Amino acid sequence: MREFGQFVLEKVTKERPEAETLALTIHGPGYGLDEREAFFSLIGGLHQARIFHRSQLTEVQIVEKSAKRATRLRLLLEGNGGRGGSSPVITETDYLKEYGAKSETKLRLFVAMPFAPEYLDEYEIAFSEAAHRNGFLCERLDFETFVGDIFAELKKRILSSNGVIALLNDNNPNVYLEIGYAMAQSKPVILVAKKGTKIPFDVRGQRYLEYSRIGELREALASDLSKLHRNGVLNKR
Repeated sequence: MREFGQFVLEKVTKERPEAETLALTIHGPGYGLDEREAFFSLIGGLHQARIFHRSQLTEVQIVEKSAKRATRLRLLLEGNGGRGGSSPVITETDYLKEYGAKSETKLRLFVAMPFAPEYLDEYEIAFSEAAHRNGFLCERLDFETFVGDIFAELKKRILSSNGVIALLNDNNPNVYLEIGYAMAQSKPVILVAKKGTKIPFDVRGQRYLEYSRIGELREALASDLSKLHRNGVLNKR
């Protein structure tokens, strides 16, 4: 994504040197990749390219059809990725260097969950924010946009992760398949369920986080991830 940002700006500078505004979308979140990592990798690539190439551009617009995601991205940009500041203009590049360039070395959590719209807040607000707070990337595999052998890709993602967060709501069979595979591979699995969910007998004895509000889930999961990270449970692949 970082290389893509550089490529786009260099291409525009070469092919359309008179252009003053560049509009583009972010790639990755719709395919299960970490939203924050994809966004700031793109911004970092654009910023890095602009340092070395002359351009007439005065504005770069990130176009996003999801109103909720657009709001989150704006808040990220205005807060410089949680590093403070109120201006949407990023002039300091030190913190951007960690995005994209070092993605492969970061700790990763794979999310197993139903892909129903009503559970987007669980993923985008609770899981992702709790993961980022503890220095993890948070990824899932969106079946709707994936091409190829899905189970092979699932196994690859789970094997390359440091642990799995599994949402038990709706007792989705795909989620339980992913939980079973992760456990068979000795991957730490954090089970999560909304209050009122009927948990199957053979899973009921496992510890799981129960929640009624998204904010409550985010704080409980952030605390759990911090303890597991500190104890070394989530530090190996």
